[in-house]
Amino acid sequence: MATNKNVELAEALRNALQNKPLSKITVQEIAQACSINRQTFYYHFKDVYYLTEFLFKNDVNILIEKTRDFSTEEKIQVFYKYILDNKNVILNTINSIDPDLLNTNLYSEVKYVLISAIKSREKVLNIELDEDKVELIAEICKYPIVGKCLEWFKSGMTSLPDFSIDDFYTKVLPVFDQMIIGYAKK
Repeated sequence: MATNKNVELAEALRNALQNKPLSKITVQEIAQACSINRQTFYYHFKDVYYLTEFLFKNDVNILIEKTRDFSTEEKIQVFYKYILDNKNVILNTINSIDPDLLNTNLYSEVKYVLISAIKSREKVLNIELDEDKVELIAEICKYPIVGKCLEWFKSGMTSLPDFSIDDFYTKVLPVFDQMIIGYAKK
């Protein structure tokens, strides 16, 4: 559950990440930005890295809730815009954390988003899958998506990715739908 103070701390971190890497941001800096002391920060989060995890998980939850009734295409556009709008925050985070931690969190969040997208596609296709099938499709699909995202992030996001939203609609979405249809028949 996101408390107002947790969200305030996350926004202070987001503001700091606009201009410098996560590794250079201190608890004291975040606490001062929120007019609290260090001990109050530690009441809410173990360290800046836990706050970072909260920041991104909270953003994903908000985006999923905001796009609940959107088409898959509209959801993708909203998430893509989020990434572009938060470019500095993302780059200043990924360049400061353990790559294994980044991968673990990114895979987890992408799977969560994919589950939401699969449920949307089920409605469009008028198909209902068992939860284990939804999980399996999300598990299979998360790897290429995260791989392409990591390549783009590691390139510094200096240009648009070599995959486009149009590519997703014309090449990936039909495969995604075929997976859903295929698993519905089993």
